Amino acid sequence: MLKDTSGEVCCFCPSCFAPQNKLETGKTTLPQADSPRTSFPIEGRPGKEQILAIITPKIPNLEWLPNPSDEPLTLTEDYLNTLLDYTNNSKETQILYTEYQVVK
Repeated sequence: MLKDTSGEVCCFCPSCFAPQNKLETGKTTLPQADSPRTSFPIEGRPGKEQILAIITPKIPNLEWLPNPSDEPLTLTEDYLNTLLDYTNNSKETQILYTEYQVVK
């Protein structure tokens, strides 16, 4: 998930930036090699962007997950609550976080 400088939260995996939702152990780069996209657009105002990766042994059974070829899905409060419930009930879930500054 990515939270941009405007506060919008989007699901990037799966999406056209990350069509493969099964990741191998080791380093992962985005956009993925088989993505039709080669970079992320830099839009909006300067500020902090945040990335949250939720790692699970199996693909979560969430009906709202986008298709691998779709644009990133804007996550609603309901979607985020469903995801929070899933992570709270899964003993094998790992959550990774990073943030960075977007500057002019």
